Amino acid sequence: MMVRLAAGLLVHFFACVIYVVVNYYGVSLYKVLFGGLTSRGASIGIAMYMVFYLFIFVNLVVAVIPKRMVKVSIVFLMVALILVYLLPLYPVRAAAYSALTGGLTILAIWLAGKFEKFLLARVMT
Repeated sequence: MMVRLAAGLLVHFFACVIYVVVNYYGVSLYKVLFGGLTSRGASIGIAMYMVFYLFIFVNLVVAVIPKRMVKVSIVFLMVALILVYLLPLYPVRAAAYSALTGGLTILAIWLAGKFEKFLLARVMT
């Protein structure tokens, strides 16, 4: 039980770190390719913080849940929330952040399972 929890928390922590790095370089690349970031309506900076905090919360929840189908369902809910929140005004950001958050979380779920099996094999021997 503790091995599964520790493996999940560690892998999902690194997924959150990777999100910050990819987001920084992705925004920088977008600025180089298309110029500055344009904003319409409410301040988009606050929305990006909301997406980041949602991503962290979902990864924390997913790391402690044992059933994979429930984990994937929560990830789909997160992606749907991000799409609903960003799609009306920011379709490019909606697609990018949905792919980034959903992809990193699904990757972390898969890696946590592999890492857990690796750690359990090492503990048993």
